[in-house]
Order: sequence, then structure tokens, then C-alpha cells
Amino acid sequence: VLQGVGIEENLTEDFYFQIYPNPNDGTFTIRSLSLVEAPAFLKIYNVLGEEIYRIPNIEYRLPVSVNLKHPAGIYNVQLQNESGIFNRKIIIE
Repeated sequence: VLQGVGIEENLTEDFYFQIYPNPNDGTFTIRSLSLVEAPAFLKIYNVLGEEIYRIPNIEYRLPVSVNLKHPAGIYNVQLQNESGIFNRKIIIE
């Protein structure tokens, strides 16, 4: 279990990713920490399930800066690679 300020999430053994800081003001960093050395696909969804952001081919273990220009709220960050699809929540204040 990974614990951060305000959010607690379980991690799988073969894939996880970091989002920091969380909560944030819409500017944050995502880093894939998969044990599978393969690129991942990033998507971010609002609470209505609408895709609001995407980046294809996130490189293994390289940090990616994101700057969302969206209202305060909870968003779902989805990373997908050959191991599967993995989700985390972010809070924009």
C-alpha cells in the first residue's frame, strides 16, 4: 500500500506509477515504475468518465510533467502497458 496526503492506493506487484504532488494545483509529475521495461499510454478522465488528456508512449521510468487547465476536483489517471491497465486518482485543488 502506498500512502500519500489524502489518497491511499494498493499497488500490484508488477506495475505501478507515481503521481506527485497529490493533491496539486493541476501541475504534477507522473512516473511509471513498471517492472516491464515498455512504454505506457497515459489518459486522464474527469468524474463523468470523459477523457480530458492523453499522452502516447510514456517511456519506462522517465518522469512526465502534466499541466491540466481544469477545475478543482478528482480525476482518474490511467496508465496502460503490456502488463495491463492501471488507475490512480488525483485531486486538483
